[in-house]
Amino acid sequence: MQWTDISRLTLIAVLFSSHSTLGALYQRLSGLPPNVSALLMISKAQAVALEQWKATRTGPMVTGGLNQVLWLRIPDDSPTWDTYPDPSVDKLAPHVELVVTNHAGFGAGGLISIGLAVTAPLARGSVALASSNPLAAHLIDPGFLTNSYDHHAMLAAPGTGISEVHASPYAPETIDDDEEVLKMLKNITSTVWHPVGTLAMSNKGAKWGVVDPDLKVKGLSGLRVVDASIMPFIPGADTMAPVSYAIAEARAI
Repeated sequence: MQWTDISRLTLIAVLFSSHSTLGALYQRLSGLPPNVSALLMISKAQAVALEQWKATRTGPMVTGGLNQVLWLRIPDDSPTWDTYPDPSVDKLAPHVELVVTNHAGFGAGGLISIGLAVTAPLARGSVALASSNPLAAHLIDPGFLTNSYDHHAMLAAPGTGISEVHASPYAPETIDDDEEVLKMLKNITSTVWHPVGTLAMSNKGAKWGVVDPDLKVKGLSGLRVVDASIMPFIPGADTMAPVSYAIAEARAI
């Protein structure tokens, strides 16, 4: 086998990207039927719901955790676009994803939770080697919210969807200062586990990127990469379909 110096390719790890997310709790309006959170607090109700599911496969036990998923765009007249270009790939592509669940993830009755993810982030992180030991854990920095557009997308998103829940936020106080909100976002933002881009695909002969469009590693023979790391930018959706289906099946043909 012919060895080739591919040290330059490690630079491409700075294209690491993933969907950043955060969650918010909302108090449900009074008078509504008990939700899953309330069910978790009442053992008798749990037993009744379980028997209903066994008999008819209906009722509270059929929930898979997610009740509604909303793919939303920040309005065209939003002040966000006075400062930033639209990072979405198409006028029909979403900027944010809202995931509504009929519980709060713990035994606190009367709450629902809404997860918000930036589906077209501009922030980029990095992956680096910690040592020459191949078994050592990598140094992974997702770089969430390192681009100020992502901040504004999170701030603009509630006006497109969360306000339509018709419920008040479950919080001890309201924060009206955007800078204070941004500080809070940095403390609570997490990942949706959709990392891409560390072995980004580029045009054949391009001076950047790790793999060519045929997914062969540049400068090597007999080696392809077929996973989410080859995406040069993150899709505005979950990564399972493009990775498990589109990319894998295209290379299997």
